[in-house]
Amino acid sequence: GNTVCKFRNPTAYTNYMLEKYINPTPQTSVGNPIYYVAKTGSDANNGSKNKPFLTIQKAVDSIGDASGIITLLDSEWYREAVNVTSNANVTIQSARDKRAKIVGSDKLVLTKSNSYTKVYQASLATKPVGMGGARGKPMIAEWGTPSSHIAPEDIHHLQRGEAYRLPYTEMYEVASIADVEANDGTWFWQDGVIYLSATDGSDATAKQYEARVRPTLNHSGGKLSMYRMDLMFSNSYGFYSTGIAVYREDCRAYSNYHNGFADYANSTVAYRDIALKNGNDGINGTVSSYDTENLTTATQATYFDPYGALNGDDGISYHIR
Repeated sequence: GNTVCKFRNPTAYTNYMLEKYINPTPQTSVGNPIYYVAKTGSDANNGSKNKPFLTIQKAVDSIGDASGIITLLDSEWYREAVNVTSNANVTIQSARDKRAKIVGSDKLVLTKSNSYTKVYQASLATKPVGMGGARGKPMIAEWGTPSSHIAPEDIHHLQRGEAYRLPYTEMYEVASIADVEANDGTWFWQDGVIYLSATDGSDATAKQYEARVRPTLNHSGGKLSMYRMDLMFSNSYGFYSTGIAVYREDCRAYSNYHNGFADYANSTVAYRDIALKNGNDGINGTVSSYDTENLTTATQATYFDPYGALNGDDGISYHIR
């Protein structure tokens, strides 16, 4: 009923107790569909927990204009552009103790270049680009090589326990293949081929390199709620919303071409967002068409404990509002 008990460090003896009483899944749905997604799934499945979909977009399309919940069952990389246009309430969340990633990059498939010691190459149709000037220089990422060391006195509590701010190292452009050979952790693009050297000069085929090729998440409908989601390496915005409302908890935007979170919805409420190393602002709510207070443009936003660092421009930017 209306009685609530709180326990310190409870122990769950069954999944039922855990999910129903101790820490229920956010915004559980009554009478609305709940779809599951996993990298082991298939879009030919029915989206149940035992037969999950393979893509987030399939789950979004299955909800249509109804309200519904999408739960990602793993912490895998979802390399897809997700578009949420439903006029109702949609939730996208990672399962308990998981952290799924919507990724705008493709992993480069490398081979050793002839006539060079440290140079490796991969097909890449379009040259990496940046925002221009000092904002978001053209980059690719060597995943798994942490960067931006955090001094003990400077650790933000949202990254407590971390020694580095980023789980990857950004690599920047040089003028020639010869420069790639001479400078570890650089790249050069020409005629649909990117040439690179590992940050430590070692065998690059043993590492993971990411190049931005697509957007990640666009929201233009009703209300979208998000829990424990990472949005990384978009060739546009990490998260872009012009919908009615947005609610987020514990979401992160890493190294997206433009803003990490572009919060242009009529209403935004967010808790504990992290926005790091995005090309422009970490979190942005600047709406250039904002003239008078009305519901055709963004009107209000509230952030609890946000953290923005290392971005090309502001951590949080709301010039016009």
